Formats: sequence, C-alpha cells, structure tokens
Amino acid sequence: MRAGPARAGSGRAGRVMSVCYCLAFFLLSQVLMEFLMPLGLVYQHRVEFEILKDNPADIDCVLDLIKRTIEREGISEYFIILGDSVAYSGPGGPEQSVSRYMNDIARERGLPPVFNLAVPAAQAGDFYTLLLKLEEKGISTDNVIINLIYGGFVKRDPRPPVVYWFYRDLEKLDPEAYEAVRLHLDQAQAAETGEKPRKINEQIQEFLQYRVFPFVPVLKYRDFIRDAIFRKAGVPRTTGDARPWYEKPYLPGLLKQAEYQRLFSPEPVVLDDSNPNVFFLKKIAELQRGKNLFVFMSPVNSELMKEEVSRPGYRKNLSEINAFMDQLARDYSFHYRDLSDAIPQELFSDHLHLVSGGYQKLAEILWEWVETANQGQWERRE
Repeated sequence: MRAGPARAGSGRAGRVMSVCYCLAFFLLSQVLMEFLMPLGLVYQHRVEFEILKDNPADIDCVLDLIKRTIEREGISEYFIILGDSVAYSGPGGPEQSVSRYMNDIARERGLPPVFNLAVPAAQAGDFYTLLLKLEEKGISTDNVIINLIYGGFVKRDPRPPVVYWFYRDLEKLDPEAYEAVRLHLDQAQAAETGEKPRKINEQIQEFLQYRVFPFVPVLKYRDFIRDAIFRKAGVPRTTGDARPWYEKPYLPGLLKQAEYQRLFSPEPVVLDDSNPNVFFLKKIAELQRGKNLFVFMSPVNSELMKEEVSRPGYRKNLSEINAFMDQLARDYSFHYRDLSDAIPQELFSDHLHLVSGGYQKLAEILWEWVETANQGQWERRE
C-alpha cells in the first residue's frame, strides 16, 4: 500500500532535519575543538619539528594556539625567537632548549615569557615570512630574537633555498619579495628534485594542506592529534645524539663532508642584495624598524672546527659580516652581537649545537643582553 502524500512528505522532512542536526553537531564540535585545543598539543618549549618538517602548513596550528594562549592569559609583553636548529636547540629534546631555560629565568626575575618558533634548516627568508605571518595573525613582533649562522652568508650552490620551509606563505604575504628570489628558489628546487615536475598527488596534498584543512579543525590538527596518540601509546619522539662532541668519535669525519664544510667556506662573501641572505635581512630590518629586535651570530665550536675557523678567508669573511651587521643595526636601530666565542667548547654537542648546559648558558647571555639593552624596562615581580 502506498504511503500517503502527507506521510511521504513527513519522511523527507525528517531526513532533512536529521541531516541538518548532524551538520549542526559537526560544525559545533569543530568550533569547540578549535576553542578547547591545548597549546601543549602543538608546542613544547618549541615547535614540534618532527611534525612540521612533513607539513610546514602546520605552523598555523602553533601560531593560532600561541595567540589564544596570549589572549587567555592576558600576556601583554613577550619575546618571539626565530632561527634555525641552534635557536631550536637540537639535538636534544625540548627540556634542554634555550627557550625552556629563558622561561625559567623569566619566571624567577619577572621577565616576559618567550615563545620559540625556530625551525631546523630555516633560512633568513623563513624568518621574514614568519614575521609577516605573526603580524597577519595579530601576534606582536615588538620583541624578537633571531639567530644567524656564518653559513647563511656564504654562496649557495644553489641550495639551500633562502626560504626553506615557508615559501608558499611568502608568495601570498609578499609577492614582490617572492618574485625577487623566485629564480633562486626554482634553481634550488631543481637541484633538489633533478628538475622533475611535481607529482599530481603532491600538488593535491599541498592544495589540501593550505586551502582545505585549515578550515576543518579535526583535519587542521590531525598531525598533532596522531602524534599525541602515538605518545600516549608509548612511541618515543625522535631526538638526536645530545652527547658532548668529544664523546662522538664519528664527528671529525662527518664534518669533512661537503654540506658541513660549506658552512665554513673561506670563499669571499658578497654582502649586497645579490646575496639572498642579505636581501632578507634588510627586509627584516625594515619590517622591524623601531621595535625591540636582537640578532646574534651563533656560537661556534672553534676547537672541533679549528682548521676551518683558522683559515684567513673565514676570518676575513666573519669580520666583514660583523661589520655589515653592525652597520645594518645602526641604520635600522636594532641590536647585533657576534656570539661566536661566547660558549665554552666543552658545552658543544657538535660544530654548532650545544648540550643542555650550553643552551642554559646561552639563555643567560641572551637575557643579560636583553635586560641591559632595555635598562630595566620590565618591572620585576617579587
């Protein structure tokens, strides 16, 4: 027997209402997920590099939750750290990071907290792009600390690209700067992939990561949620060999490889806009003009790398880089220091990175520098 018109209409209406209820529940759950997501899921004294390296778009998760934490806790003054693996504080875990030690000091002295956005292998173009992203999201860049390395100034071959991780964000946020270095980025990409075109699945994945996932929290945070599940199941995070350098007999041979020797190249450096590192440092200086910007040359293990740092070409280059940075700091009113020799050699883990005590020492040096430059700007809490 056929259902009457009223009953059929009622059934269709019920199905429509069920779909609407399901959609409303889904949307509400997504809003609540975004609102209730804890900072600790995406950030532990520093960014979660093991996650970020597979999907740089995940940096937005970190920035969004940092912003929410700042707003919820009413934090009016704070520092942002940008840099590479030195500021990130490899090769050990987050508990030995320079930002962890800086925050320990900050709590003791009543100083502003620190958020560490350094990413291993990041270059000057990444630092600039992150500054633009912070401004876009309404996160203050009034107080920023950036680490540099000598290797950032030497000639690229064409690798590494001067925007290693966040070139898609740069293309969106500053198309002019992106076009200025596009040839270099294309050459670096070609050298990396052998000029093979990107596979269609890679293009689709990138589209989803940047254009779709950010609008659906369960997808936006999926990498971090999966990592949390693995950690809950007892799967350890990957960390490097954090022993002191003198306990690593393999290091001297490893550091003779071309990729490490390039970091100490004695070939003359070019310190004009044809050097992409210089190009972006000038962009950073202009963007941060009038703000509290601190830039430092990272410490170097001069005992382990004695042969390399003793070369006349290296010494001349370092002197010229320091002179260039000193002048740039005067022109744009920021602070620069060469900390090449600031850390005792026994506190290194390798040629550039430190052991836990080394990062603690670096944290003390940075806070002393910042406090002196600000001349007691922050009232200490008892």
